[in-house]
Amino acid sequence: MQRELEFAPIKNADAKEGIAVDSPASARALLLAESNYWLIKSGHTCTNGRVFISPLLSYEGEGLYEVLVNLDANGKITEITA
Repeated sequence: MQRELEFAPIKNADAKEGIAVDSPASARALLLAESNYWLIKSGHTCTNGRVFISPLLSYEGEGLYEVLVNLDANGKITEITA
């Protein structure tokens, strides 16, 4: 299992430009990337590429196909409210 999927330390401050390693911004980026991966794996895409899937909704991306009902005609998620 990849380290990034289990652990995203926050020990450095955010960089003024770009994303610093082990910063709040890098941890946020990893969480968003994981949620986006789960979304794509379930057969959907997000209109802006930024989506967070709460662990209360799905722990490892399971069951998302059945849960995601806020879709437009192209099958892209326009809003997630959970």
